[in-house]
Amino acid sequence: MNSKLAIGLFVAVIVLIGATMAAARPAYFSSFRQNYDITGTKLDSCNACHTSGGGSPRNPYGMAYSESGRDFASIGNLDSDNDGFTNLEEINGLTFPGDPNDYPQDISQTPSETAVNVTQQQNMTNLSDNDTGNTIAEIPVNNSIEAPKSPGFEVIFAVLGCLMITGLKKRYI
Repeated sequence: MNSKLAIGLFVAVIVLIGATMAAARPAYFSSFRQNYDITGTKLDSCNACHTSGGGSPRNPYGMAYSESGRDFASIGNLDSDNDGFTNLEEINGLTFPGDPNDYPQDISQTPSETAVNVTQQQNMTNLSDNDTGNTIAEIPVNNSIEAPKSPGFEVIFAVLGCLMITGLKKRYI
């Protein structure tokens, strides 16, 4: 009877761990697609944030994304892989921002801090002089799209697991 309890607990733990791991990842990738026009390119894969696809360790860009609170706008001007190009320049160049061996190959393109993509342009508000109509300043506006979070989602599985353990314990002990 104790072996049935052990097997039941083992299965419950495997299900709980697998369910919580699989629940979050598609939302982050979906958010990456929403922020950047990468559909159909080599960046349209989990390798944008991972070393060898989803489930593998995160690359420097993936770690920066996680450490930023999952905010793409805040890491755009960083150079996560230290190759001389900002993350945004690499994404615009359709190269992996987390791989130091993959960077924009156009020799005329040099690393700079002024590269702007459509997402950044949409996040800028122009202030203009009402008398002359000239632009006085551009102010960044944080309209970043964060990955949807599911607070409490993991709690459902934890409670379910506890109930299963309690039920098995009462039945077999």
